[in-house]
Amino acid sequence: AYSAIKVFGRGCERKDVRLIVNRADGAGTAEAISARLSASAERFLQRGVPLAAWLPRDSHVERAGREQTLFL
Repeated sequence: AYSAIKVFGRGCERKDVRLIVNRADGAGTAEAISARLSASAERFLQRGVPLAAWLPRDSHVERAGREQTLFL
């Protein structure tokens, strides 16, 4: 995610980059991940990256990925 933020920040005219945390165990986990990433981006890229949304961990999706089967 950090390198994508770095690249988008250089090449895009619109620089409003937001984070979506995937497979989070809950809102607290997603916020902690967002805070760490945003702090690094602020320190090294001089830009914050706010949390836009988070998606919960889903064991059905993980199993479909391991088994390489379609998930609907």
